[in-house]
Amino acid sequence: MRDRHNRAWWRQTVGQWQGSNQTAEQFGAEKDLHPASLRLWRRQFALDNRPADGSLRLVRVELTGQSPRSCPPALISAVIGPAELRFSVGTDPKYLSALIIAIGSTPPC
Repeated sequence: MRDRHNRAWWRQTVGQWQGSNQTAEQFGAEKDLHPASLRLWRRQFALDNRPADGSLRLVRVELTGQSPRSCPPALISAVIGPAELRFSVGTDPKYLSALIIAIGSTPPC
């Protein structure tokens, strides 16, 4: 079955989902979307935004708004090519940096 929305709509919807602090299942249920579609489009947009030379870049992320104490335990995900990593908030940044660099330097299948 063909997607009923265009790419621009999906980009906006994925952005809303990522800013919602909801799982794909929760957001999808509210918007009548399949969770796998949300994850597929998120991955596609991540691939579209990767550097052309295949290099990795790390960016600083700062949380604003709610206090971390008022939020449920969170997972952070990183999409690197076809791989998606999920890790708990508080995971050692040096470990994550080494892992991301190692995965990024591994040739795709």
